[in-house]
Amino acid sequence: MSGMDADVIVIGAGVSGLAAAGELGRRGKDVLILEARNRVGGRLWSVSPPEWKQPVELGAEFIHGGNAALRAILRREHLRTRAVTATFWWREQGELRPIPDFWERVARVIDRIPVKNRGWSLQDFLRRRGHLFSEEDRWLVENYAGSFNAAPIGALSAQALRADHAGADDTDFKVVGRYDAVAAHLQARLPETVALRLCSPVTTVHWRRGSVIVMVNAADPPRRETYQARTVVVTLPLGVLQAGTVAFSPDLGRKQAWIEKLGWGHVARITIRFRDGFWSRSVAPAVLRARQGRGFGFVNAPGEAFPTWWALTPPEPVLTGWVGGAAAKRIAKRPLEEQLRAAVRSLAHIFETTPAAVAAEIAGWHGHDWSRDPHALGAYSYSVAGCENGPRMFAKPLARTLFFAGEATSDELGTVQGALASGLRAAREITQT
Repeated sequence: MSGMDADVIVIGAGVSGLAAAGELGRRGKDVLILEARNRVGGRLWSVSPPEWKQPVELGAEFIHGGNAALRAILRREHLRTRAVTATFWWREQGELRPIPDFWERVARVIDRIPVKNRGWSLQDFLRRRGHLFSEEDRWLVENYAGSFNAAPIGALSAQALRADHAGADDTDFKVVGRYDAVAAHLQARLPETVALRLCSPVTTVHWRRGSVIVMVNAADPPRRETYQARTVVVTLPLGVLQAGTVAFSPDLGRKQAWIEKLGWGHVARITIRFRDGFWSRSVAPAVLRARQGRGFGFVNAPGEAFPTWWALTPPEPVLTGWVGGAAAKRIAKRPLEEQLRAAVRSLAHIFETTPAAVAAEIAGWHGHDWSRDPHALGAYSYSVAGCENGPRMFAKPLARTLFFAGEATSDELGTVQGALASGLRAAREITQT
């Protein structure tokens, strides 16, 4: 193409990029979206294997609270949600027992974090105040907060945990069906003034005030292309920006320094479907067989490679194993098949049986290595101790030309609604310049 190809180029067709492009198109802008993948949605990705009765979420799975924009999409698409009101279990010394007061115990610990804590991490707080709590309560908070924030507790902000009560006050939901229907909805509502190009990985952004030149170097099919616009919205995952996969000329200066300070988390997750009748056979613990898997909820097993498991769709025998933070980063270096074997060993320990017995029940499994995915290089962002205002600084535009969106720039880190809100915010910023 020659001349000005668009008013705005949006880099990335995840939730934030689609939201920004749609809003800009509705406000009269010509927009070009450049997406490296062969699909939209980014880290929101659902698959529907033919032998599975329900979709499998390879990326985001839960709605943590939500916001008005996300709820509006769910309504328009007639997407039902159901609240996650699951039992929490603790496995220790061969015993699997329920924790009916899980959230109360988490909240009791988090409530003791001082408002003025001089940039403490969760680890700092537990070192200073951990004697006030039982060993089990400390582990519950370490495992829950570290794992689900995908963060090492030595870096995770205690202040941020206190501010949102570690999520104890929010009701979590799951979409009944495919969660990536949210991205499909945003794509379907793109105005005619918005063009979308898939399989178009951006390599370089040349910019000066009021003008950007974006270069694409694609492998499949092989091609090199150059596009020009007045402004650009960068929605690349934080891990990609930290890795320097996309070059900016001139560089981002102080903005890049903020990007480097922000927390980028890692997750390993394996979802396993077992053979029909699984809940009636002795490989499953009696306490779970009694209700055909209902009430499995979330199992926490200290010391396991995959210490957290959930089963939220009984009686279908589907279990998801999860590890987040520093431990996930180590596991993510292994091939997915090795991760599966580690997950099977963990589940065998929890079920008081052998890995062979668990493996014999497997009918299928799915996972995606986000840490090795070149278009993500990790899972999602988290709040870093002492750098709690980092996402706000990351979000600030440069020279009214480079704009930034994505969950790492939002007030709700690591969430789909945060990504959605950030895209709408970037669109407002552009139309107000």
